[in-house]
Amino acid sequence: MSIGNWYRVGTVAVTNGSVNVVGTGTFWTSQCNPGDRFTVDGQNWYEINTITDDTHMALLSVGGSGAFAGATAANLSYAIDRNFTNNLNANIAASVASLVAQYQANSNGPLSGLFGNGVAATPGIAFLNEASTGLFHPAAGIAALAVQGAEFLRAVGTAAGVPAMLGLGQTAPANALDILTVNNALYGARIQNSSAGAAARAALQIGNTSAAAQVLNLGVNSAGFTASGVLAPSRGFVEAPNGVDFASGVTAGTAFSWGVGAGYASKMAMDYLGDVAIGGTPLTVAGYTTLTLNNATTGGILDLQTNGVDVGRLTGGTAALNLAAIGASVPLTFTVNGSERGRFGPAGQFGIGMTPTNVLDITQTQNASSVLSVLNASAGVSAQAVVTLNNGTNALTVGQTGGSFTPSGVFKASQSYLSGNGAGGLLLTTGAATPVVIGINNAEVARFDTSGRFGVGATPSGWSSSTSSIDVGAYMGLWSYTPGIGGHLTANSYFNGGSWIAKTTGAASYYSQTTGIHSWTTAASVAAGATLNPVVIMTLDGAGSLLVGTTSSGGYRFRVSNGTDVVGTALASFTGSTQSPLSIFSADAAGQSGATTALSVSKVAGNGRSANLAGTLNATGADYAEYRKLIAALYGLIAKGGLLGYDAAGLMTNVFADVVGRVLPKSTAPSYVGNDTWGTEENICAAYGVAAPGAQASVVHEPIAPIVVADPGEGATEEKAAAYAAYLAAVAIYPELVEAYSEYQTAEAAYQTRLTAFNAALETERAKWDRIALCGVVPVNVAGLTSADIGKHLVPCAASDGTITATAVAKADLTLMQYIDSFGTIEMIGADGRPLVNVKNG
Repeated sequence: MSIGNWYRVGTVAVTNGSVNVVGTGTFWTSQCNPGDRFTVDGQNWYEINTITDDTHMALLSVGGSGAFAGATAANLSYAIDRNFTNNLNANIAASVASLVAQYQANSNGPLSGLFGNGVAATPGIAFLNEASTGLFHPAAGIAALAVQGAEFLRAVGTAAGVPAMLGLGQTAPANALDILTVNNALYGARIQNSSAGAAARAALQIGNTSAAAQVLNLGVNSAGFTASGVLAPSRGFVEAPNGVDFASGVTAGTAFSWGVGAGYASKMAMDYLGDVAIGGTPLTVAGYTTLTLNNATTGGILDLQTNGVDVGRLTGGTAALNLAAIGASVPLTFTVNGSERGRFGPAGQFGIGMTPTNVLDITQTQNASSVLSVLNASAGVSAQAVVTLNNGTNALTVGQTGGSFTPSGVFKASQSYLSGNGAGGLLLTTGAATPVVIGINNAEVARFDTSGRFGVGATPSGWSSSTSSIDVGAYMGLWSYTPGIGGHLTANSYFNGGSWIAKTTGAASYYSQTTGIHSWTTAASVAAGATLNPVVIMTLDGAGSLLVGTTSSGGYRFRVSNGTDVVGTALASFTGSTQSPLSIFSADAAGQSGATTALSVSKVAGNGRSANLAGTLNATGADYAEYRKLIAALYGLIAKGGLLGYDAAGLMTNVFADVVGRVLPKSTAPSYVGNDTWGTEENICAAYGVAAPGAQASVVHEPIAPIVVADPGEGATEEKAAAYAAYLAAVAIYPELVEAYSEYQTAEAAYQTRLTAFNAALETERAKWDRIALCGVVPVNVAGLTSADIGKHLVPCAASDGTITATAVAKADLTLMQYIDSFGTIEMIGADGRPLVNVKNG
């Protein structure tokens, strides 16, 4: 029933031309009725036609149009004039009838203590604010709990000896407690105990009332739990006084898994066959029950103890299976038929038939050879009988390949071999001063003598004791001295420490590499055993210079000397099988510039010629230039294509007002350059007072001090006496070699000092001269010209800063003076925008 005549609770939203009104915070169902009057401005009134709910109604306007005539708006205040005249009596009668009906229903039901059965959607006992939640009675002997219209819990009473059952999420429980969860949850049930007491634990106990000890406890101890036996604080447990049985009906795959750590990773598993693995997956082997111990780092250990003390272990590592006895003096023994047959001692010795004292001891008592036999009777392609000595890193192998062995590398079938892979190599030595002889079919084919010299098919020659040598037959040899310093490949020669000696009668030669220098040497024929007189005929020095007929490079990469001073002597010739050669001859006069160049050619003084050419000389340059001296202010500053003129002193200047002679461009890419006399050795030395570099000294290598050979005394072998004699000869000439090397070092240092001073003076003089184009096509540094200027003459003039520039003048416009001053005509405009000028001189 309405209270008072006006109702203004909440706000409204209205729409122009619409009968619908929407309320906010209104309760129109219980407070207003159709026929009441509605206004938002107190002037225009509308009759309420229908009320849908507390916040929605429709209008019937006084004028009968049925639509709101005002502007569309929201959150408006409003007023409803409630019309009691039309509805009061009807409302009172309806309310009384509803009250009587409700009382009658309650008096027969809840007021009498009884409720209807209800269903899950509308429980018989429900809540005022949620009628779909409460208790209902599905059937006889069953009570159920519904939550929001769905059954949540069902209790089934005892009947005919069947125990009471409770179903949680289960509408048909078959056990005393059935729990069914169908949501995406981790747990179906949880038991928690928030106490931290000494006996506190969250546990589920499953028991049989026929015996107090027949219980199974499953839970977790609190942090404050008092430890007892294996039961510890904060630990989960499965506890049963009479033991725990694990059973699985799995007929394939893993039956049990034990997970520990992050993600409960499996740490132990048992498959359906009874195979067990700790730290891995059970290994299944037909006919066996297996136990696997696995660890990804170092494998597994089977540990054997006596009274808590380790006595032995079986260890599976990453690359080995280890059976170990534990303890400083505990051996590892092998017993057969009750008797010990083998033993590993505490220090790692192994004995067969005895207690070992060495790494391997084998005892056999018999009237025959004690034999260690390795037999491989296979005829396979890889069959070998092998004995290996190993230090843990490297191995030495003594082996015998089978008759059907497939050859590989140096290994062949039916082959006996000795092979080692140690970083220190394979050592073959004797215990006394005796040679090592290599024989084939009981005949000697090679030997190392007592000085370490090696002969192949020959007895080693009497090489210096400071050398390492190989003799190949009676003629060839390979020799090195002081490792890292030098070596020789010889023919009919050997070095005895003081001199080169002929092996047999005849000429001799040798190739040597000494301190980075390659040299080729020959010697004239002498009798066998006589001293040779070697002469160096070609050298490739450490700087990469190839020297033919000389040992001094003079700073050249390739130098040839004929050993005489005869002008015109042929030095080199380059020819094909039929073509005419390119020949190089000796010259007797210099005069060329000392400036840096790719080719420097002297001349013959008698006719002044440097080169005779049968054909043209092609060059990539486009002009002919000559060196002209600059004024001091321009040293090294003029760009290619720049304009310069002769001043009164005959020097080249870029100041237009100072020009009294011709104006010409600086050469850009000359094909020929004349007047190149400013940089000759004599001019530079005279102008700057420096000494000429001269010829570089011939290379002398640092001598090697003779290695001391003790006097063998009287009765010495011929070989030792010869070695001592060679040592004395080397000692005698060593001071001369040292002096010669010292003189070479002094001469070389003086040459380098002179060369440095001369080059510095040459560079200073170079800046004073520049190449001026006298004819040819030259790009000239004059800006602003286009293809329209092609064919015009360039006439020099002064630029705004007083330097020399040029202007283009057409032939028809030239005056006589301009023609005389013109230094060339424009042939084209280059890619860089500069005019290409055909230079005229005069």
